[in-house]
Amino acid sequence: MTERKQRAAQLQKILADRAKKKKIHSTDESPQYLTYKQPDQLYQIDYPAHWRITQPCKDDPKVEGCVRFVSNDPTGTAVELFRAMIPLSTEQMAKTGMFVEVVKMMFKEGRSTEFSSDPTIIYPNVVANRTEEGEAGKRYVVMAADVYVAISTCVLADQQETVQPIIERMLSSFRVHRDDQVLAVKMVRSVLLQLAEALPNVKFEHDGRLNLKSSQMKLTLGNLFTELQRNPAHFDEQVGQVVQGIKSTYDQINGIASQTWADVQAKIQPLIKTDTYLQDANLMTQRKGKPNGEDARATQIPFVRWMADLCICYGVDDVQTFRLVSDTDLKRWGVSMDEIHEAAMLNLNTLPEPEILVLGISESLPKLGSFKPSGGAVSSYVLRNDFYGKAVAAVGSNAIVALPTRDALMIFGEKHEHDILKQAVKKDFDTSAYALSDRLFRSTPDGIALL
Repeated sequence: MTERKQRAAQLQKILADRAKKKKIHSTDESPQYLTYKQPDQLYQIDYPAHWRITQPCKDDPKVEGCVRFVSNDPTGTAVELFRAMIPLSTEQMAKTGMFVEVVKMMFKEGRSTEFSSDPTIIYPNVVANRTEEGEAGKRYVVMAADVYVAISTCVLADQQETVQPIIERMLSSFRVHRDDQVLAVKMVRSVLLQLAEALPNVKFEHDGRLNLKSSQMKLTLGNLFTELQRNPAHFDEQVGQVVQGIKSTYDQINGIASQTWADVQAKIQPLIKTDTYLQDANLMTQRKGKPNGEDARATQIPFVRWMADLCICYGVDDVQTFRLVSDTDLKRWGVSMDEIHEAAMLNLNTLPEPEILVLGISESLPKLGSFKPSGGAVSSYVLRNDFYGKAVAAVGSNAIVALPTRDALMIFGEKHEHDILKQAVKKDFDTSAYALSDRLFRSTPDGIALL
């Protein structure tokens, strides 16, 4: 018999035994239940709406996720939950099969007895009876996702049968929803392991969130995490690509100081970014003060405002890597913003002519088009001198344009309902790791305009 079937049989026996007894229910025959969601997303559990919630350990930083549910009747019932700190990770524990033995050792130190497993809880668990005089109840340790949760029930011994249905109802609702946390831990661990192999002489530190730092760079894994949430099946492939990109960037950093304007002039490309993105990026690139205490000016990413919250910055496209140009680069190359903008636009306009994919369902319906680029970021093609002509040829005059992400440039015929278009664009905008804008624009002979 499988473990799941054994647990189901145990639960069925409990319910059958209870049905044979003349049980005394709580003073509230069918209490209404509410759902408590732990603020740090450790767990959630249902509890009777008329019970009180307290946080007995809120001033103790060593105790995480502690909450106590207390009845307002003479039964003196309390159910308490908190994060159990066990040195082995749940992944290691599952591999070694030592969960039951480790928890039993913990319970024996607390003088708990009669170990078992409670099928009311859907996760692996170990249960022990309380031994305090005059009290009944149990102590649980539950292993779920990447956490251990301790649960303690306490009730007067002569009231145990009265409140047991409520306690079982609470335990049956216990859930741990930590898919994102588990994915984030797995992602960071995998990136660090691969970086250790790719760059063995570089030490990367993890800040506990989605950021890594070395002596030469700061990295955020937020975009990778978003992509993995959308497409977890390609985990290894996407992590490998990011690590290779980091290695290439690291190798490039060591050669940047020797780059001249002649080396990069033909590689400069314009890139559309939001002002919020650039502000955050500039904060990330701030340097520490000089050793003598004199403040060091932060390296900034220069940009020009384009429209609304969108700006144009510049990057060096080395095929395998694409890095943003900093003001330090401009100073080293001895060029102005006008010169770098002119070079970027010249390079963009001399790229091979892009292909426009057009969908026309029938003559009576408006057309939809999207760009297939020859190089650079797809969204940047809206800056080309010939964009208006190509948009008109594809979908007709008064073309509507959308830039939901860095890698998407869509054009629509005028007949489309604007509200429907906005909904479609917003969906791409909300789900992309490289979101740009959820608004619509109009293509005109003089360039792009707000709609």
